[in-house]
Amino acid sequence: MIRHLVVLSIVGSFCLGLAACSGSKGDDTCTQTAAIQTLFPADNEVPGWTVQNGATFQTANTNQALTDIIDGAADPYIDAGFLVWGRQLYTDGTHNIDFQVYQLPSVAKNDAIWADMITNAKYRQANTASGWTDIADIGEAARYADTGNNWWVEARECAYQIDSLTTLVAGGKDAATLTAAEAFVKAAAAKLPK
Repeated sequence: MIRHLVVLSIVGSFCLGLAACSGSKGDDTCTQTAAIQTLFPADNEVPGWTVQNGATFQTANTNQALTDIIDGAADPYIDAGFLVWGRQLYTDGTHNIDFQVYQLPSVAKNDAIWADMITNAKYRQANTASGWTDIADIGEAARYADTGNNWWVEARECAYQIDSLTTLVAGGKDAATLTAAEAFVKAAAAKLPK
């Protein structure tokens, strides 16, 4: 799908999370872009969910900064040339969610890494307890996996990916935890640029 970039903000050779970083008209950039912080729900924007007490928003726009925060989990996104990443921790009082958003340099890079993450043994996504199951009606594509300790729900839209891990506040997970995770990610994915 060809998308045209409306606003392009380039500083040096990279964007600072303000715009997709592909240059020519007719490329595969998004028609809309947003600063990474604006893609995270405010308290109760997803009904019942608020930022966890004491949690601060984290962001990274360099390989080293991302590695310092999430270590090996950063590998697929670094390999794909991510532009900016953000993370916020939320709770609904029963469940906790570690919610992350990545901006990739193009739709094509996003699509390629989405497929590669479940087939490339180098990435931790290949090591889930039961494999991945597709989810309908969230972004352009979404899926979930059982990691044994939590539900891992991912979604993609345009040049953005959501990566979230959801558990019970007391630890572990149950079927309701997956339902809560899907509902949160669906609402949050609606904020992603198209």
